[in-house]
Amino acid sequence: RMLVCKLALFQSPSDGMLEQQAPVSAWLLFLFFLSRAASVAASGTQPNPPTWPASVKVFSPSDDPAYIEATVRAAFASNGGDTPSDHGQFSLSRFAFLFRPGTYHVDVPVGYYTQVLGLGASPQDVVFDA
Repeated sequence: RMLVCKLALFQSPSDGMLEQQAPVSAWLLFLFFLSRAASVAASGTQPNPPTWPASVKVFSPSDDPAYIEATVRAAFASNGGDTPSDHGQFSLSRFAFLFRPGTYHVDVPVGYYTQVLGLGASPQDVVFDA
């Protein structure tokens, strides 16, 4: 299997030059999948669905909206950026929230080192209307 990691372009505030950097959370997810691939190769079996770490949650439209919001807000409380200012900027915690196709009636605040991913075939397959 081939894993692809996209690099993001960022503009350096000091000299205006563009730099290529991959977000730390993307690298951590990459390393997690790489380690899982090595263990799968060694054992010859692969769980389906995969065994995710506690920091990765997969939601579906049938999940209770209060549960989704509580889970996301707990991550935001750890890695948010509001009060105190930028308190999650140097956090060691990483979060990934994966949403199956459908419509979600939830508010999803995103803090530092947090990824929100829609699992649909197109961007229109996952809708947040809160």
